[in-house]
Amino acid sequence: MAESKHDVVVVGAGGDGPALAWKLGEYGLDVLVLEAGPWHGNEKWERPHEEPGATASSDPDDLNGSLMDEQLNRREQETNDPVAGKLRVGPADRDRAPWFRNQPQNMFIWQVAAVGGTTIHYFGNHPRSYPLALDEQGHWPIDYADLVPYYQLIEEEAPVLPAPTTDKEALFYHGAEEAGYGLLDQKNVTDEGYRPQPNAIAHPDEKLRVENNYEGDFTYPDVEGSTLSGYHFQGGSLPLEAPVREKARKSSNVSWVPRALDTGNVTIRPNTYVTNVETEGILGTPTATGVEYRDTWTGETGTIDAEVVVAAGGCIETPRLWLNSDLPENEWVGKGLTTHWFDWVVGVFDEDAIRDAVGTDTVPPYVGQNSAARFDKPGVGGLESIGMSPALSSFAHYAFSQAG
Repeated sequence: MAESKHDVVVVGAGGDGPALAWKLGEYGLDVLVLEAGPWHGNEKWERPHEEPGATASSDPDDLNGSLMDEQLNRREQETNDPVAGKLRVGPADRDRAPWFRNQPQNMFIWQVAAVGGTTIHYFGNHPRSYPLALDEQGHWPIDYADLVPYYQLIEEEAPVLPAPTTDKEALFYHGAEEAGYGLLDQKNVTDEGYRPQPNAIAHPDEKLRVENNYEGDFTYPDVEGSTLSGYHFQGGSLPLEAPVREKARKSSNVSWVPRALDTGNVTIRPNTYVTNVETEGILGTPTATGVEYRDTWTGETGTIDAEVVVAAGGCIETPRLWLNSDLPENEWVGKGLTTHWFDWVVGVFDEDAIRDAVGTDTVPPYVGQNSAARFDKPGVGGLESIGMSPALSSFAHYAFSQAG
């Protein structure tokens, strides 16, 4: 027997689920969001990796930015270890093993199980698609113009802003200009050139401009917005002491989750792994009636009924759930996965060359937003700068090199 019934059950509190819950909640629908991972920065889970805590939360007053600072600290190994780190894909109890992925080819699936999903460790990049990628390929059922209002909504709400320039971006722009390319100043990119990366990260406080010689401790409200500290990939809890919704990088748990809770119609339940979509009706065209789940702390199972079930588990979990449930066969499920297939270019510059280009002897990769400059060549692809916290920068530069 089902323990509860809702208008809508959303499976997954990552990049999409909370945004959908926000809009449905505004329409007055009763929405339950189920998330397999923990919830950081919520007072009902003060020790989310040590004890189960509460069952669910629907009150925006439960959100606590200082608690988020403690839980998503900047200790790189504690955060990023793929087996025991806070941001691995697996149960909140870090004494237990991560969830295993059987990969038939050489690949690395870098996921996070948590409220906020994999946006917990994303760069915040939000460039629009190239118009020709839709309009010049006949298999799309929509035109590029159909997407523009949705881009505009996200860009306004998040907000999405051109990334600020630090030394690493200045060097990138210098190289592009030396190669003969110009600055792009439009969001709908149809020409080749370079530009600041459109990021869902608040702009730095004016106090942080070089000429202002800021000497404070970078805490809120003394400093608002980006602190230009390259730790966004580890939870993005800066500036310190800011309320959750005032954190600079607008991951889903910072942007859409508070908005969803504000409606008064949305409940989010973490540590709840959905194992099956329940259905009834004619074979081949069933109607979803609810979900079965497993509590990731206790192992207990249960059922929740809903008028509508939305699968928002991402490109790995949604196909897994579909294929494990009694849902109609669809040839696209488990196919069409778009991966980050890239070449990683690392350079060592002569000090004089750096000084001539940007006026400094070194370019620390961990200063500024993680990926804040890009070059676009529609129809071919793009280049973007990458800079992360010290250990992650070293790992990437060596692991992705010919030598490493």
